[in-house]
Amino acid sequence: MLNLLTNSFNQITKNFNRISVLLILVFLFFSCTENKIKKIDTNILKSSTNKTLNLWLNNYIKVDKNFSLDNFNFFSEDTISFIEGNVFGKFDNEFNPVYLPFLIYSKNKQKYIDIDSYKWTVDEDNEIIFSADQEIDLVDLQNKTVTRIGFEGPSQWVEEAYWESDSVVVLLENNYENIPVIAKLNINNGLVKIYRYNSVIDTEVYYPEKRITEKIQI
Repeated sequence: MLNLLTNSFNQITKNFNRISVLLILVFLFFSCTENKIKKIDTNILKSSTNKTLNLWLNNYIKVDKNFSLDNFNFFSEDTISFIEGNVFGKFDNEFNPVYLPFLIYSKNKQKYIDIDSYKWTVDEDNEIIFSADQEIDLVDLQNKTVTRIGFEGPSQWVEEAYWESDSVVVLLENNYENIPVIAKLNINNGLVKIYRYNSVIDTEVYYPEKRITEKIQI
């Protein structure tokens, strides 16, 4: 009887050890996979260079000299909801030419991004009036269509944008937490990759207003 109990105990111990080793291997596999994904995504972000990006970075470097793309971490993935936009394209008679300096054209000039028409307007006293919300629109000049590819409420806003390629749009953002965000939108496959800064950056300047007043005379 004692031998039987001993053998049973030994068998249970062996099975437990096998399961433990298997669980450890599974954990290591997924940990390595996750780290690899984050590393790849971060490298993709760091490979991006653009005048608009550098202008945006320099704005925050004035606040924090250590501000850098190195401090952005891959945060999440999302998908674009392609729906009809609520702003006029430059091909519409109702389009307000005040927005012309702010249209962000693709490299082939067939499309542009509009982050301004929904966000602000100029009143009769030549004062800039900001909306609480912001619509990010993709305008196709050949097909004369306006498609909403993003929407921000009062807690987050797009400060700058540029085309990384004819299919990838980069949005440079901030929010009420003062944590800068970079979003990369692939308008071909609808995939969005989001990166967040690793700390709070306090700034008293509202970047969108600064950007607007530097381009037009109010």
